[in-house]
Amino acid sequence: MPHSGIYIMSLTLSMSPCGVRHRSELFTDAGGSVVGVCSVRKRDGMAVATMDLEKQCNIQSFAVLDLETTGLPVFECNRTRITELSIVAVTRKHVIETGNSEEKLPRVLQKLNLCIYPKKRISLESSQMSGLYNDTLEDCSPFDDDVFMLLDAFLRRLPQPVCLISHNGFRFDFPVLQTELYRLGKVLADGILCADSLIAFRQLLGQKAITNGVSCVETRNEQTVSLPASDGYDDILCDIVEKIEAKCLESADIVFSDEAKYDYKQQELEKTPTQGIAQANDPPKLKPHENKPSTSEKTSSKVRKRLFDETNTHETESKVLKRFRLGDVYEFLLGKKPENCHHAEGDTLSLLQCIVTKGSEFIEWTDNNAKLFSKIQKLSF
Repeated sequence: MPHSGIYIMSLTLSMSPCGVRHRSELFTDAGGSVVGVCSVRKRDGMAVATMDLEKQCNIQSFAVLDLETTGLPVFECNRTRITELSIVAVTRKHVIETGNSEEKLPRVLQKLNLCIYPKKRISLESSQMSGLYNDTLEDCSPFDDDVFMLLDAFLRRLPQPVCLISHNGFRFDFPVLQTELYRLGKVLADGILCADSLIAFRQLLGQKAITNGVSCVETRNEQTVSLPASDGYDDILCDIVEKIEAKCLESADIVFSDEAKYDYKQQELEKTPTQGIAQANDPPKLKPHENKPSTSEKTSSKVRKRLFDETNTHETESKVLKRFRLGDVYEFLLGKKPENCHHAEGDTLSLLQCIVTKGSEFIEWTDNNAKLFSKIQKLSF
């Protein structure tokens, strides 16, 4: 065999337009990386199996995922809860077709958007960013069996195999979602894959951006969205990510284990920054709100998850892509700032536009780097 090691077979099923079921078995190594695919199809009344251990999984559906949460795990003792979950799914064929056209998004999109009552106080910073407060979510259901059934059914009805895509997903979205499922004693289907678009765009755009020194698209004279000024904390987090990614860029692998602990890269990321906080601007004052947190909670929520670089500057000094937050990638590829930042559905649509722009190149990267979601470890608490 061209590969050695232990293989785990994960079964996925798909239905053809004629009603014939196709079965695929994903062969993975102990780390969750897909190393081969066995497809079983019905031909002339006979089951015909084909196996390919040279190529990676031929993903058929890309489910772009984004979460809004109560805060950062590092400041909540890893007891972070989901306040909004959004998935926008598209097929492989439609990503390629749209990438070859002038359209920004495929016409056929499958969407699931749920607001969730977190059963705990949302940090003031998170509420300010997402617009979701405890009192605005009090009529929503918590993350319960019904939410799982909706999520599970949504993913199962998509053409298989399905891959969840999230920006910084390995360090945030996937572990947080896995933790919510763990609390319910539920798991997603074995064949669900996942990939981190932050790693993808670092590899797909990094060298080209630094070498070319120009944007991939011409600057468009379109109206941009006014965003609040940066408070400096994004730069602190991004500097930490830069150091971590520099160490693992060559392999771009995530360390998985059966124990409920973060890998060493997550531990590095979640250390409280010790420099630069004193120089950061104070966050803007907010109007009084019913779920105003305590003084200690205000302090602990200073640094938080941000995908976008929120600045009022519409033009940058250089068009070299130096950082790979979603807002940076979006502006580099689309020539304008994203809309509806920090709204889960808005972030998923922004990420999907970036994916479509790279088209076949992004699909090929995902085929070669997707991992089983079941191998993602939950937060330890």
